[in-house]
Amino acid sequence: MTSDGKYALVLGGGGANCSYQLGVWKALREKNIEINAVIGTSGGAINGAFIAQGDWDLAWEVWENLTLDKIVDIPKELFKNGRFKFSFKTLSKATEMSLLKNKGLDTTPFRQLLKKYVKESRIRRSGLDFGLVTYQINELKPLEIFIEDIDEGMLGDYILASASFPIFKRTEIGNKWFIDGGIYNNVPFSTAKERGYRNIIVVDVSRLGRVKEPDVSGTQTIYIKNSKSLGGVLNMNPANVGPFSTLGYLDTLKAFGDVSGMDYFLDADVKTVSVLDDILRSAALEKKFSKKFETENGPARSFAQAVRGILPKEKRTHWNIILVLAESAASSLNIENRKIWRFDDLIAVIWKKYSDIEAIETVFSEGHFRKFFSMLMKQTQKSLNKTERGLSPMMYDRAMTLMFGKSLNSIHIRAIEKYFPDLLPAKIFLSVLATYYGLPQQKG
Repeated sequence: MTSDGKYALVLGGGGANCSYQLGVWKALREKNIEINAVIGTSGGAINGAFIAQGDWDLAWEVWENLTLDKIVDIPKELFKNGRFKFSFKTLSKATEMSLLKNKGLDTTPFRQLLKKYVKESRIRRSGLDFGLVTYQINELKPLEIFIEDIDEGMLGDYILASASFPIFKRTEIGNKWFIDGGIYNNVPFSTAKERGYRNIIVVDVSRLGRVKEPDVSGTQTIYIKNSKSLGGVLNMNPANVGPFSTLGYLDTLKAFGDVSGMDYFLDADVKTVSVLDDILRSAALEKKFSKKFETENGPARSFAQAVRGILPKEKRTHWNIILVLAESAASSLNIENRKIWRFDDLIAVIWKKYSDIEAIETVFSEGHFRKFFSMLMKQTQKSLNKTERGLSPMMYDRAMTLMFGKSLNSIHIRAIEKYFPDLLPAKIFLSVLATYYGLPQQKG
């Protein structure tokens, strides 16, 4: 099959996290990306059906009101405030026997939901090639099936089969039993490729299930993966739909090159970035921070290489060091990272938040900080994680300066910079900004 500039959309499974895919869909619609096939596993099969029937509003309505009790009948011991509480402690003998007797949680509510919202006739008329993946228990083999091979009136059953999570009751179709397709392939890229598609968009929100390493040779593949953690696959919390879909939208724009960045989503002004890069490479900055730099392979060949050497490992190879340093500063100040930032706006907020912290003259909650710094020096990492309560790394750095005053030494500084690996890169970027704004240099 040829794509004629259109894309086959592959939607992976991920349970509650699949509301992320609504954001992907929104971005693709805004970009006028044409889709000629949708292939999904589990939650991806459900969203694939909504996309094939072309019903954005209906999909949003379903996800915005979805809780686990609308998917399965849950014994009261395992369900509380819309969340599935499953552990050996919560299992009573009666509940355990009920699950064993019924071979899993009853999916009758799920079947009724699909019957109400999935419009099979509309999907068949759409012209989109719709497929899904499930796993047949009787013969221990996968089933990759497309709508042309599904009998009229049976599409909902196959979607249910694809999304029958292992602790759910298995789905029966024609004396055969099926469970979640993620058992075989949670992100069915290979299904799309074997179908003959060469322009492929993959959306992967997987945590559980088997994900085959995609062989993208011979294809034009755009791979979209959630850049932030989404949580448990059974946490059907309607409050997550907005944030998850927003992240899907932003990750899609990044995948298509409309925004840049690693942890942030940046609309970067090339001119501003270039000016800051020139400042970074200046002799004044090199002199200010040269004693801080240590590289794993001996002396750095250049100042830029030295700066990369102190970045967290996962960020060292990024093509634009200014953007990485800016993100380090933003992260060290707890600046929001789930929106599109104009780069000039972001650096203005960075400087404002940093200036506000530097203006603090006394340490509030001194007992908390003393406990933190005591454990910091002892390097009790587990206790440190419990102690931190959402304050920014830059706030801790300022508190350390105020508390120790003249007794502050390199041991204190190295300890906090080791615990907060973005802190030293943040300080370098703030020195760059000080020069950019024509202001006195902040302390190193």
